[in-house]
Amino acid sequence: MQMKSWNVMDAIIQHAKKSPDKIAICERGKTCTYADLLHQVRKVSCGLKKNKGVNDRVVIISDNCIEYAEVFLGAIYAGCIPVVLDPKWSQKEMIQVLDNNNLSLLFGDKYKLMKIPDKTMQTKISFQEDKDITSYSTWLASQTEDTVMETNEMLFIGYTSGTTGKPKGFMRSHQSWIKSFESGIDVFRFKENDHFIAPGSFAHSLSLFVLIQSLYLGGTFHMVRKFNAEKVAAICNQYKDIILFVVPTMIQSLIESTINEADIKRLISSGSRWTAAMKKQAIKRFGKTKLFEFYGTSEASYISYLDVSEETGLNSAGRIFPGVEICVCDENGWEHDRGEVGQLRVKSEMVFTGYDHMPEETKAVFHDGWLLLGDYGYLDENNQLYLSGRKKNMIITGGLNVFPEEVETVLKQIPEVKESMVFGIPDLHWGEKVGAIVSWKGERELSTVNLRKYCSDFLAAYKIPKKVMTVDSFVYTGGGKVARKAMEDQMRGVLS
Repeated sequence: MQMKSWNVMDAIIQHAKKSPDKIAICERGKTCTYADLLHQVRKVSCGLKKNKGVNDRVVIISDNCIEYAEVFLGAIYAGCIPVVLDPKWSQKEMIQVLDNNNLSLLFGDKYKLMKIPDKTMQTKISFQEDKDITSYSTWLASQTEDTVMETNEMLFIGYTSGTTGKPKGFMRSHQSWIKSFESGIDVFRFKENDHFIAPGSFAHSLSLFVLIQSLYLGGTFHMVRKFNAEKVAAICNQYKDIILFVVPTMIQSLIESTINEADIKRLISSGSRWTAAMKKQAIKRFGKTKLFEFYGTSEASYISYLDVSEETGLNSAGRIFPGVEICVCDENGWEHDRGEVGQLRVKSEMVFTGYDHMPEETKAVFHDGWLLLGDYGYLDENNQLYLSGRKKNMIITGGLNVFPEEVETVLKQIPEVKESMVFGIPDLHWGEKVGAIVSWKGERELSTVNLRKYCSDFLAAYKIPKKVMTVDSFVYTGGGKVARKAMEDQMRGVLS
């Protein structure tokens, strides 16, 4: 497919003219056609332009809903920049981020908006009816339809999930996402009549990306406010041929649900490690479905993909996406040989612009046109990518590097283990020693001795956990990843 435009709204306008009555978005029985969507978007744009300055930013703090999509696209149509915040953040985190932005309009959930201190020249608009905050329906009813679209190279500002610290605002251009859409269409063979579901929060880039991908393509997006396996199964069973984007933590629930495998056209996983054992389970459960896993980041979009259905190289991150260059280097930028682990760098037209209000952090991740991913891995002789782990998670014990992700992959193969996380514990002799946090399936537990014995068949001695701690449950980010910093802080409190 040839690129339609450098602005995502151009494609949506084309679909509204070509197929005005086609369903663009479904949400809990409520539908919105492409013509309806464009009408609402133009009204939002009209309202935004009434108090629009240069490059005005429009904040959205809400769970998934059709109004979210209308405001996001309306801001783009008006030439503003949508700023997407996570509704699960604490009041402190929200205020901290909002103070970095000169904001006049905030849209979203009334309970979240009420926690934000009022400021002069700042208007809050609630997606719910409320006597103390202007409601979205009232605000929108007073607007006329704006037929003149403004342009802005910036598409939106999102925030990293903050698994290890303060969230960073990543800036995305229209071109970078359009290039990503075209690459996904090429690899995953999306069609204009496809139905899409991405049942995660729009505050995390995957689900928002899939929403805009669907609208850019002319498909139908089925909105789920919060992930529920049976609700997702019901949508799949009703509409058939669904393209389902999930994170691995959702897959186990779907395996155990009533979902009919024949109703899913593609099941595509990303976000965290999908273990080989889980992939085999999925292949068995969804034998008639095309299964894919892709490796990507909020900053880089698509990097590599694996056709899980082929049942080969299930520990691999797969082949590199078209248009992506990847380099495996040492800390000084010297390229490694095949099979040698090093720092991963990528170059493509899909990468982000930089971190908002963070010039030093932006400079630190770009080197000579290459984006440093913060991940370590290697390429084999067949140009297949293998991931070792994150640099910021790396444990150095006795001068040797241990990637927690490698150890966690082994731990998750143990039948009794439900979830695990590995981290470094300060040690006077070794500098750090390998520690593991484990939650167990039911009452089935292994002793530390037996767990270490299992690991010895797969890991070098220095990588095997020296201390194992049991927890009832883990803390997760909204994107479905273990919240590493929160869990480390919790365990350090126990160890101190």
